[in-house]
Amino acid sequence: MKIEVSVITVGYKSEKTIGPFLDSLKKASSGIKLEVIVINNYPDDRTVHIAAAHQLKPKVIKNNENIGFSKAINQGLKLAQGKYLLIMNPDTHLIGGALEKLLK
Repeated sequence: MKIEVSVITVGYKSEKTIGPFLDSLKKASSGIKLEVIVINNYPDDRTVHIAAAHQLKPKVIKNNENIGFSKAINQGLKLAQGKYLLIMNPDTHLIGGALEKLLK
């Protein structure tokens, strides 16, 4: 089954929000082939470790400095294989059938 949606997120001091963010994606992606790409622009916290250990097994990029949102998103876009792209901040959550509704 091909990847339907590539979700790209850029974190900066996101170690408190990345876990709940990924949990919401897992819950919302039931039946949807999902790829998650996490780019971290703040190397001095545990965001990368938390994301890498998550059940979704996202692709994780650790930048050694803050390269900015646009450049980080471009890093994710180069890796994305989904038919659709969804760019989200890691302090947001998908609820209910939001992902299904977006696909429709």
